[in-house]
Amino acid sequence: MPTRTPVTAAKVIRAFRRLEADPATLADTLVDYLDADGLRTLIQALTDRR
Repeated sequence: MPTRTPVTAAKVIRAFRRLEADPATLADTLVDYLDADGLRTLIQALTDRR
């Protein structure tokens, strides 16, 4: 099995920019990707950065 390249913030940002993702699309994607605990953790992490 090939080794996967680690995901970095820079790689995710490039993907978002390439796809021209808007906040509503990002939110829809994250709700589909994360479970309830992951969403709570994300919301807290975003809140802590303000």
